[in-house]
Amino acid sequence: MFAARSLARLAAIRAPLAAPATGARAAVAAVRHASLTGKIPANPNFSIEELPTNDQQATGPERKEMDFLAHHPHGTQDPFGREHITGPLGTKTNPIVIPSHYDYRISACMGTEGTPHDMAWFVALKGVMHRCNHCAQCFVLQVVADPDAEHDHAAHH
Repeated sequence: MFAARSLARLAAIRAPLAAPATGARAAVAAVRHASLTGKIPANPNFSIEELPTNDQQATGPERKEMDFLAHHPHGTQDPFGREHITGPLGTKTNPIVIPSHYDYRISACMGTEGTPHDMAWFVALKGVMHRCNHCAQCFVLQVVADPDAEHDHAAHH
């Protein structure tokens, strides 16, 4: 009786392994086969023409950048707003405005034209004025709507 149950369990465990491999199981089986034999087996269900291109599978920020660059000549505005902000010295009464689609943005100060300094990184926060420790320039974050966003982050914060 015990031997019959053990054989039944063993058969149940081996049955799925004997079935033709599909999907992820097929990929794992191919890798195991290649590692043991040094040969990669041909897969009749696979065609190189079926692999998606970068344009077809890009999502998120990569898709946004690809779409932007496809419709704008090189050298125009950056789709992520990474351009250098230049202008007069930021003061408490007239701070440098840092645009962002969120309530924060990682930014850097490199000084002024007359007195440059090494890049000093900081996190600009909504409603908080930041003052550079090197040159005393003042910065303030301004939340702006993202025209490509599915929903407006600025409206939710």
